[in-house]
Amino acid sequence: MHSRIETMKRVTLGALLLAANPAIRTPHGVAVRDPSRTLVQPDPQQLIDHITKAVLADNTVWLLDINGRLSHVPLDSMRLVPDTALGTVLDFGIDPEKRVVAVVRQSRVAVVSRRDARGQWHADAAQLRMRDTTAATITIVSASDPVTVLTPEALYTERGRSWQRRQLVPALDLHSVQRSVAVTPDGSVIIGTNVGEWGGTLWRVRGGLAGDRSQPVATARIARSYGLPVTSVVQDPERSACVIASMGLLHMLERGGIIRVCGDSATALFEQPCPRAAGIDTVEYPRLAQSCRLAVFAIAPSHGDFWAATSRELVRFHGHEVAERMPMPSFKIVGGIPLAVANPALVIVRTNINWSVSLSGPTPLVLSEP
Repeated sequence: MHSRIETMKRVTLGALLLAANPAIRTPHGVAVRDPSRTLVQPDPQQLIDHITKAVLADNTVWLLDINGRLSHVPLDSMRLVPDTALGTVLDFGIDPEKRVVAVVRQSRVAVVSRRDARGQWHADAAQLRMRDTTAATITIVSASDPVTVLTPEALYTERGRSWQRRQLVPALDLHSVQRSVAVTPDGSVIIGTNVGEWGGTLWRVRGGLAGDRSQPVATARIARSYGLPVTSVVQDPERSACVIASMGLLHMLERGGIIRVCGDSATALFEQPCPRAAGIDTVEYPRLAQSCRLAVFAIAPSHGDFWAATSRELVRFHGHEVAERMPMPSFKIVGGIPLAVANPALVIVRTNINWSVSLSGPTPLVLSEP
């Protein structure tokens, strides 16, 4: 009993000390930050409302937040332009002609809206009926014509004025603050989920964009971690039949890495111990220090290589080898969005989406021109 009381006293004292320091308050609670890190001491006035997706296309950064608001930033003007006329956007993608395609909610249905070269939006006639729970998980897996979207229960392909439905067996759990998607040449869809400190899952929808579209589609859970969210999924530049997925979490302890997924199997591609400046007392907590691994919050393919963004730097990979390391560039606030241009084909956006499900604070999304 005495030890329990002493433990409660220490926890209470720690909470009071944290609350007394306004420099370490956050919008989602109170947390200690490591001042040596580039991205973990944000000014709350400089954060927008949880960017869930960012894409670089045709010299423009497209952004979607957790409330379904779509905006874009032309890099030549560096001005934020809200696309408010669309309403609530459930997801968006870029078609092969670099035009933006959005799935927009209209009451109890979802419709596809396409942006033309003059910046005007045009809605298709097909209406996809959905439940409220489905709306939160709709994900575009192909923005090409015909558009295909994924829900936990089915794949839907737009066919004229209607949607063709293919049942998923078994159904998926797609609840996530971020979802990442990549498609392999055999038509399989790899999707990753991110629920912060509660982990994440990698799913495979086998041949979902190929084969007999009248038949159900088999799914498989490739990997699941109760403490390691999937932060990004892209097609492997070196092996087109595979995908690369990043994982990262800053929550009490830093954990993460990069894996390669081929078929239903996953292998480690990159895992690096945390630097000594990570804030862990290696003498008092040797096991914690040994288990600390660099978190990776985003990856983006670039001219046969791919870039990865950690909390401290940008890393370029050639194959599975590190080819270049670059310090995180300085951010400029554009319409409330922290944005950095490393070079004309590489842009970094800072988002606080992971802060809603962990103590990660603002984390980077790295974007490359396809």
